[in-house]
Amino acid sequence: MSDIKCGKQGYADFLELHILHHATEEQIYGLWMIEELAHHGYRVGPSHLYPKFHRLERQGYLLREDRLVDGKVRKYYRATALGARYLETRKRMVLELVTEAFSIEELEQVIARKRRKERSAQ
Repeated sequence: MSDIKCGKQGYADFLELHILHHATEEQIYGLWMIEELAHHGYRVGPSHLYPKFHRLERQGYLLREDRLVDGKVRKYYRATALGARYLETRKRMVLELVTEAFSIEELEQVIARKRRKERSAQ
């Protein structure tokens, strides 16, 4: 998958940006994120996803809260203010790439699909 140059680690991949996007909206946990990514066509297992959670936590972009659920500890993650700022700067970089890579017609089609999806969710 494509990477974007940034930060100490060197790269922020699209999976990490997806994680941060959802973690800015609500608390998330690994299995939920695996299922969410599957809805978008990603085939990601725990051995690939959890190191991303851990890296984002080490970098100060995510906070973890452990909770006991059905006798097991579930790790919930939420974006920090630093993580939200990081996501916003990376979204601008992705938007710049998208506006260069796609035609106006292609972008209009994407916008129309998003509007239909948002209307149907209401």
